[in-house]
Amino acid sequence: MIQRKQTLFLVLVFLCGLLASFLNLFTITYYEVEYTISALGGMTSPEEDLLWPVYLFPSIITFATAAIASIVMYKNRKNQMKFVMLNNWVIVAAILGMIGFLFQGIGQLGVDADFNFSAASLLLPMALMFNILALRGIKADDDLIRSVDRIR
Repeated sequence: MIQRKQTLFLVLVFLCGLLASFLNLFTITYYEVEYTISALGGMTSPEEDLLWPVYLFPSIITFATAAIASIVMYKNRKNQMKFVMLNNWVIVAAILGMIGFLFQGIGQLGVDADFNFSAASLLLPMALMFNILALRGIKADDDLIRSVDRIR
């Protein structure tokens, strides 16, 4: 049984990162040709590969791995909080990289391209939300321990 709710939130951050790595984030339709954008595969069409997101996949894998690493750091709450706060910035960088990669793909094809978000594009903001909830849980644990220490 999971004793700490932040462990569950950090596992959800890891799962969001894992799924976002392999699922298609966007589709762009340009003159009846559909291009798919994913973190692992880049921007592909039925005929060719167009772009490769050099920065997107490593940042997603970094925050997913950091979420698992921060679960193991439960004995030192201060370092765990610092690590999770740093992970927030990595997730924000991944979200900005995803948006930048979308605009790069639209810029390569043309402004009149039609783009659609897939459900997988919501995984990165969800990972940020879960990471913030985990940080709040760690902070609540730390406050609880401090209050018990004051009673002694």
